[in-house]
Amino acid sequence: MMKGITLVLLFSLVGSEKYIMEPAFNPNKTYVYTYQAVILSGLPEKGLARSGLRLTSKLEIGGASQKLYFLKIQSVQLEEYTGIWSKDSFIDSPKLTQTIASGLMQIFKFEYNNGRIGNIYAPKDTPAIIVNIVRGILNMFHVTIKKSQNIYYLQEAGIGGVCYTSYIIHEDKINNQVSIRKSRDLNNCQDKAAKKTGMTYFHVFPQFDKKAGIVKGTETYSYKMKYTGCGALISEVTVHQVYQVSPFNEENGVGVTETEQELSLSEVKNERMSSPEVRMQNQGSLQYRFLSTRRQMPFQLVKMNRPEKQVTEVLQNLLQNNQGAFHEDAPTKFLELIQLIRVMDDRSLVRVWKQWEDKTEYRHWLLSAIAMAGTKDTLKFIKQRIESDTFSFLENLLAIVFSFQLTRADSSVLPIAAEIVTSPQIQNSSLLQKVALLAYGSIVYRSFLSSSSPPEALQVLHNYTTEAIKNGREEAMVLALKALGNSGQVASIKRIQKYLPGFSPSASDLPVRVQMEAVMALRNIIKKDPSKVQEILLQMIADHSLQPKVRMMASAFLFEARPPPSVMAIVTNIMLKEKNLQVASFIYSYMKTISTNYFPDWTNMSAVSNIAIKLLNPKLDHLTYRYSKAIHVSRFFRDYDAGAFMRFFILNSPETLFPTSIISSLGAHFAGGSISLVEAGIQVEGLREIVKKTNSSFMEYSIHRKIKELVKTLLGWKELPVVKPLLSANLKLFDQELIFFDVDEDFVKNILKELAQPVRYGTLKKISRLLDGISGQWTQALGLAEIWYAVPTSMGLPLEYSFYATTLAHFSANVSAKVSLPLSDDSETKKSSSPIIQMFADIKPCMYWYSVAAMTINTPVFQSGIELQAKLQAAYPMKLDIKMDLEEKNFKYETFPWHQETELLRASAKAFAVWRKNGEPDTEKKVPLVPEEAGSEISQRLFGSAEMNLKPGRTSETFFPNYFNFPKPEFHHGKNGKAHFQEAWFNLPYLGFQSYFSTKSQSATSLQGSIFHHIVGSHEAQLIAKPDATVEKIGLEIETGPKAASRLIQMMKFLENNNSLILTGIFRVEHSDHKLNGFQFAIFTNNYSSKAGIQLWVTNFIKSSQWKTCIEISLENIHVVKASLKWGESCQEYQILGEIVTGQSANHSIVQMKVAWPKISAEVTEMGKWFYTFIPGLLSRLGFSERAWKNPLQKASLVMELSSPRSGDVTIRLPHITFYGQDILLPIPYPISQPAPASKMPIQVEDFFAQVTNSIMETFQADCSVNQEQITTFNGIQYSYPLLANCFHILTQDASPELRFLVLIKTAEGSADQKAINVKLANHDIDMYPAQGHLWLQVDSKETPVNESIILSGNESLVSIKNESQGFSLSAPEHGIEKLYYDGKTCKVRISLWMIGKTRGLCGQSNAETIQEFQMPSGYIAKDALSFARSWVLTDGSCSRACSFKHQFIRLEKTIDLQGENSSCFSVQPVLRCLKGCREGQSIATLVGFHCLPSDSDAFFAMSPTRLELKSEDVEKKIEVPIQCFCDEQICLA
Repeated sequence: MMKGITLVLLFSLVGSEKYIMEPAFNPNKTYVYTYQAVILSGLPEKGLARSGLRLTSKLEIGGASQKLYFLKIQSVQLEEYTGIWSKDSFIDSPKLTQTIASGLMQIFKFEYNNGRIGNIYAPKDTPAIIVNIVRGILNMFHVTIKKSQNIYYLQEAGIGGVCYTSYIIHEDKINNQVSIRKSRDLNNCQDKAAKKTGMTYFHVFPQFDKKAGIVKGTETYSYKMKYTGCGALISEVTVHQVYQVSPFNEENGVGVTETEQELSLSEVKNERMSSPEVRMQNQGSLQYRFLSTRRQMPFQLVKMNRPEKQVTEVLQNLLQNNQGAFHEDAPTKFLELIQLIRVMDDRSLVRVWKQWEDKTEYRHWLLSAIAMAGTKDTLKFIKQRIESDTFSFLENLLAIVFSFQLTRADSSVLPIAAEIVTSPQIQNSSLLQKVALLAYGSIVYRSFLSSSSPPEALQVLHNYTTEAIKNGREEAMVLALKALGNSGQVASIKRIQKYLPGFSPSASDLPVRVQMEAVMALRNIIKKDPSKVQEILLQMIADHSLQPKVRMMASAFLFEARPPPSVMAIVTNIMLKEKNLQVASFIYSYMKTISTNYFPDWTNMSAVSNIAIKLLNPKLDHLTYRYSKAIHVSRFFRDYDAGAFMRFFILNSPETLFPTSIISSLGAHFAGGSISLVEAGIQVEGLREIVKKTNSSFMEYSIHRKIKELVKTLLGWKELPVVKPLLSANLKLFDQELIFFDVDEDFVKNILKELAQPVRYGTLKKISRLLDGISGQWTQALGLAEIWYAVPTSMGLPLEYSFYATTLAHFSANVSAKVSLPLSDDSETKKSSSPIIQMFADIKPCMYWYSVAAMTINTPVFQSGIELQAKLQAAYPMKLDIKMDLEEKNFKYETFPWHQETELLRASAKAFAVWRKNGEPDTEKKVPLVPEEAGSEISQRLFGSAEMNLKPGRTSETFFPNYFNFPKPEFHHGKNGKAHFQEAWFNLPYLGFQSYFSTKSQSATSLQGSIFHHIVGSHEAQLIAKPDATVEKIGLEIETGPKAASRLIQMMKFLENNNSLILTGIFRVEHSDHKLNGFQFAIFTNNYSSKAGIQLWVTNFIKSSQWKTCIEISLENIHVVKASLKWGESCQEYQILGEIVTGQSANHSIVQMKVAWPKISAEVTEMGKWFYTFIPGLLSRLGFSERAWKNPLQKASLVMELSSPRSGDVTIRLPHITFYGQDILLPIPYPISQPAPASKMPIQVEDFFAQVTNSIMETFQADCSVNQEQITTFNGIQYSYPLLANCFHILTQDASPELRFLVLIKTAEGSADQKAINVKLANHDIDMYPAQGHLWLQVDSKETPVNESIILSGNESLVSIKNESQGFSLSAPEHGIEKLYYDGKTCKVRISLWMIGKTRGLCGQSNAETIQEFQMPSGYIAKDALSFARSWVLTDGSCSRACSFKHQFIRLEKTIDLQGENSSCFSVQPVLRCLKGCREGQSIATLVGFHCLPSDSDAFFAMSPTRLELKSEDVEKKIEVPIQCFCDEQICLA
């Protein structure tokens, strides 16, 4: 039995070895195949339009030599398809057949070995499209056989590239056959044949690269082969390839391009194919090759055989058909112009330019097209024009912006761009240089992504960067860093590090703005070398010596790079020890926003951040907006793998109450990647210094030098850096900076100077002359968006997904302006110096936005596919007449209605199946993608709310009368076959026209409910204004002067003795029959009754109408405010009531708000319901919890019980539900001090608002007090410190270079519990001290009695001193001291708000940095209150005076063992010691930091004690310091 089985297996093995499975051809035979290929594009559902092609032919394959074969293609036939699938049929395309057949019907040659295609050869000058079709045929013969496996996987070469392929082989040895099934995943390729543009700034996440794209492709092959003596013979092949695009990542919302190929063996001839006498050229491998020439735009096929002449024709068409308004085909003609220019060389461009350069309108169109064409030759042309000074300044600007941003970046265009940037014409203009350098950075960024550009490309930027830091010009350094940031190259890191403190010794001296720009320059580089840049940013975050803003920017961009958990752990550890609250608040808030980020690429970061914020101090969550914040708002839709986000970086400074830098950005996530769409930033520095500066500098005061000499006695003293006033704004698109503007100090000063002066007649006259006579029209293309992605189909034709968009703008104007002085009755004498300003303008702006999205087989000879075209045209012509009488305080605005029907808006989106052939424009076929019989539906969402809000009758009135006479819209639903439409008329008599709005919608949603099926089809909307022929003029007049009351018509219900008119206005419509329609409004104040208040009244001035709206705010007292809104007949129909009450309960301030709506209209009810739906989610985000409760149905209330000015418990009661929130952070502070009792006297309106403002501003005030040994700093930190006897301490001082004031304090002579004060400011030295049981005042060493008040310097706004309570009160707000109170035992100082963050001394910094409050003169943070306070003692170095101390660096008496070495140590900060020759009395222990060096090292002996504060701290030791010093009088005299 076993022998039999063994024998069978042996014969089976021998039999299997004689079969050769690899496909092969017998070179002595000729094989004849029939070939058919069909390609169709459309939606997968039947009944919709598709477009495509069918190719049939006969193939002959014969041997040329060993492993080399001929391919002969015969009987080529092409048929086109554009119609409803599968209702319509293919039709013959004779001309296309002739074009393609002429190239195909010849001999080709290819290498073939073991089933694999090698090189392909074709006759010389064979078009690329023909060779690619041959590749599509030969691709069917390409098979990789593994003998030992029937199922296997590999990366296999093919026409689409080297892609992941799976094989299943089934052998039928009985019939001598084998079948193979092969499938290829075209999204998983090692070397994919694909080409794209316009996607440079879209960043795909590596983990989603292969599975999250919106374009997916797959191929399946089915082979049947027969075994022959020389190998397996392929007898039949079928190929099915599917590419699908899902713009919204929907399973059922896809566009599909299907390719089917069939190959069948029909005959084998026992004869060898004759060898052709044709010279063959190697065309490379089987992989598809894209055309090297510039491709056609997929939505128009232009035959470009005479480009120069065609440019002339297109230009003439654009000019003739687009005068005043755009023609329907204006965008497509402009894009055609761009296509023609793309095939022209620079010499041709010069010839065309010279033809039209003297004609302004033609010149605009031509230059726009040249700049946007984006070729090497157009850039070369622009360079030549700039160098020859042919362009105007504006033309230079537009040419650089568009050409640099839209030119295809590669190594060939970079030298041209560099020559433009460095040309004198660009360098001589700061704005052109700025724009050019930034744009050059962008083109470098794109070139390094698309090709291996030479290192010289960066040399222009590197040279400018080196020169900028060498010259020390801040503006140049900022520009250089922004340009390097745009380029985003790793090779620039070393240059950038020269600007980064911690990496360059001199960088710490650079302005903070420059340091921040250096950090931002790393933003794009981190995408290329994450580890290296993350290391730099992490080092900066950990360096506490850097400016807080620099560290915050470093953390922001580190987080943007999605660092690994290990890096996040390091940042968390840094934050656990962080002392700067600005940095801590920013990083904590950023981590918190990340923890709730649900975008897929933030998943790991979100999890790590969740852990981090639990480890950090939860009090950071309650820091106010005085501190820096990062805010991230996002929404992600998982079903569509898409989302959007907004991000805000709010950077504050210790020296300001409000943010100094705000960066906001908007971005999107889709298709497994993200893109930063737009980013805008604004930075404000030092503006308050400009506003507060007086005409004279503080440095001119005599006391300034004395203050400066005193503070210099403090060892290591560092004054605050000079703040350079600056207002800067920048704009980025796609993470590339386009432009930034700086407003310097001189500009701001001039503006403030102009604003502070009365309106000048001369200035207004100059402005009027500039405006007067403006007349003309201007047309400009505003941009070009071009995005496309091309892949080969298995047939060898290119499939292209593309999006194009352009915007055209047209503006025409006719303006006249006049400024005159009013004349008196004699018509000659000027009545007043206040001018009358008049301006008339006739303006006609219009805009045309055009876009097309396409899925197209795009070749030079034909185009086939589907297109979605979207258009938006908008226009709003207007005539207006404005008059302002500054003397009479009268403003009048008049406009004139249109005299003919005007289309204000037209929008459309239509999808087509298209077919085009080159040279045959009349044969273009466009079939609607969704035919009428496929079904359509009405889009009623737009009108659902309109129908509700526009009901006829009184119920349609909300707060204002039915001025627009809104009827119920007349919706007409027509069904001509299957189409649906809607239309509505709105009568707007008070605007002088009727409005007609119509929509028409037809989609494929009856087949699928996807977003994609909603979009495809046909959608139209139109808004037309039809003028009222009787309306002649529409006007608005506002008056605030003495004649305002005379303008009132019906309210005279109301000007009683207790009402003062503030403002009145009339809106009226004048008709040709002299009738007037309109309404009037007025604002009154009531200051003389028992309840003061404000009223706003609106009424129709037609006497027959009693409709009114009344808004009233009444001030019951300082704690109670009531408000009401009433409307309807005589303000009696509907009303909403409100009340705000403030008070005190125990130690908490209470604020209560109530709203009631006894009766409101249906429209307001609906709006309230809509708003109500957002409240629960919003309050939940803010930390509120909710509970169902039966609250009143028509009332709501909010109660806040405040535990601090910034936080408290909040209860909100709404109908059916109550919300509770504990420790809720308030957006603005609220005073919690004991409120003043309500006065019985009526409160004035202006007094009320003044009190409210003062109460709020009170919470921002910085106060410092000294009482006995207790000191409370400006930041509210309390500590105990006994003043050293007879020694002046700096209580507080201006630490800026201005040194506006210095306040000194010491123990009073002969009284240990009393204090003496010395104030130095302006030209005065002021002493306040107790003596003989009284308080004394000396001004400039002269005793000065204070009766009521004294004014120093002869100006009340400078310095005043008066008696207050039991002491003196000094006020010098212009010098930074709002108030100083002194009574002998207590001293209180309040600084001006603009001094916040600029003080130093015992009172601290007034910058809300409570953790870093104990800052010593050198900026070092003291280890305890004692060291801090003693560092601010003033000494003069002479023991002849009572204060016998001095500041000195000390050395530890004993050496210590540090890291195994015997080391000597010096203190890093000076310590207060007794003068030489004086002995110490009592002492106290304090902690001191030391810097240590090996005792025998050269560095130790070279170390300068005066520079020790710059050294690092190695150890800290407790040492004894004296609190008393006794000096021998004889030693002092010696």
